[in-house]
Amino acid sequence: MTFRDRQPTSSRAFNLIAFQIGWLACVLGASSAYSMAGPVVVAVLLAGQLRAAPDPPTLARWLLLVGALGAAIDTGLGLVGLLSFRPDFTPSWACPPWLFFLWMIFGSTLPNALRWLAATPTLAAVLGATAGPLSYFAGREMDALTLAEPLSTTLLVLAVLWGLLLPTLFGLLRVFMPEPAAPAHSTTPHLDRRQQAP
Repeated sequence: MTFRDRQPTSSRAFNLIAFQIGWLACVLGASSAYSMAGPVVVAVLLAGQLRAAPDPPTLARWLLLVGALGAAIDTGLGLVGLLSFRPDFTPSWACPPWLFFLWMIFGSTLPNALRWLAATPTLAAVLGATAGPLSYFAGREMDALTLAEPLSTTLLVLAVLWGLLLPTLFGLLRVFMPEPAAPAHSTTPHLDRRQQAP
C-alpha cells in the first residue's frame, strides 16, 4: 500500500482546494492594495493542515524549506531580470512575502495530494514544465508580477527550471519525509507436523 493509498481521499481533496484558495488569495492580494491578505489566508490554511498532520514539526520544517528554496529561486530570477514584483515590502527584484507563503502552501501538496508523482519523475518533470510557467503567466495576467520580454523566452526558461525543480523537490521529500517501510514478512520456517514433538 502506497502513501497515496493511505491518505484519505477527503484529505487529498482538501489539500488541493486549500492550495487553490491560497494561490488565489496571494495573487489577488498582490495585484491589489492588500498584499498581506494572502499570507494571512495561507497561514490559517497551513495551521489547519499542521494540526491534522501525523508529525507537525517535520511538516513545518518541510514547508519552511520549500518556502526558503522557492524564495531563493524567485529572488535569483528577479536579480537576472526575468521577474519583477511590486516593491511594497521588498525591492522589486526580491521575492515578496506573499510569494514565500505561496511556495509554502505549494509545498504542502507534495507530501499529500501530489505525493504519487514521486514515483514517476518523468511525469513530474512534464507537469512541472507545464504548470510552473502557467502559474507565473496567470500571475502576470492578474497583475501580481511582471515577466521579462520576450515573453516566450522567459516562459521557456521557467519551463526548463520547473521541469528540473519538481522532480528534485520529490527527491528531497523522499529524504526529508520518507514513506514508512512495508512490514517485513516472517521468514521463520514452519515445522512439518511429522517433525513436531508430540
